[in-house]
Amino acid sequence: MPRLPNEDLFDGRKMSFGEHLEELRTALMRSLYGLAIGVILGFVFANKVIDVVVAPLEDSIREYYIDRTVENLKADYGKGMSAEEQATLESSIREQGRVFEFVYLERTELRRVLQLAGSESTAATADGSEPGVPTFDFVKMRQWRDTNYKTQSISMTEGFMSWMKVGVISGLTIAAPWIFWQLWIFVAEGLYPTEKKYIYMYLPFSLALFFAGASLAYFFVFDPVLGFLLSFNETMNAEPNLRIYEWLSFFLLLPLGFGIGFQLPLVMLFLNRIGVLTVETYISQWRISILVIFFAAMLLTPADPQSMLLLAAPLTILYFLGILLCKYLPQRESPYGEGYDPQ
Repeated sequence: MPRLPNEDLFDGRKMSFGEHLEELRTALMRSLYGLAIGVILGFVFANKVIDVVVAPLEDSIREYYIDRTVENLKADYGKGMSAEEQATLESSIREQGRVFEFVYLERTELRRVLQLAGSESTAATADGSEPGVPTFDFVKMRQWRDTNYKTQSISMTEGFMSWMKVGVISGLTIAAPWIFWQLWIFVAEGLYPTEKKYIYMYLPFSLALFFAGASLAYFFVFDPVLGFLLSFNETMNAEPNLRIYEWLSFFLLLPLGFGIGFQLPLVMLFLNRIGVLTVETYISQWRISILVIFFAAMLLTPADPQSMLLLAAPLTILYFLGILLCKYLPQRESPYGEGYDPQ
């Protein structure tokens, strides 16, 4: 005899259309209250978030200038130095964290300063010119300075708009768990208990994948991508002068793209469970799938090949992880039981 559905599936009650609208209104209002509180907190901590955001950029810029300083010094002194001496020179420059720029001093003024430093003599110089008489002959010298690079703001409103942007996005991030929870409460009213357990299982998995992708972008991808992009400035002999507002967009785009891309196993599992694609299809079409992964990585990252490759490589691994999930995770059972005829 066919099994009847468990009465707990319906939880003993039904909601009218008006009651659903009231539940939706309540969920949206609670979400807005949570968002408002989150944005206020976002503005409070906006300056600290900006410090975290610009730290990778400023570190990469400093490393860029130090690398260029080391290369310039090796070009000037490298021919007469041993490999050990070159290594010592590079280590010293990196340890001190200083770079140089060329300045031009009047030769006559330089002689005057050196004479004042050495003695009080006012005798004529070796070429017969008096120390106080300028000859408009210049000496090229290095002037060293600390690599205290800061991101630029080139308009009156750019700093304020950057602060606003960081505050709103930080607030949305803070309020996101509360907003998702309110939406989940609303959606859960229309789900069976057997369906709710899949949400409880897959939602934490989805969040873990998202944060894993965003963390990968922040801790392991930013430095090589920035180094790659800054290398083109050296090739074109151009000085990088990066604006904080543009950098914020780049900073937000890259982790977001990685976080979205890391949802691939769950997307594969979803398509498999609703019958769109089978495990056999995933396995037989893996070459085409990898091509699609590289194309998607190009869309989800900035316009540079290095970040695309750094996203496509883990996505390829996640593709095969998705195949394992589809194959070994248990199938969803029908809440009606076998052979149940609702009529």
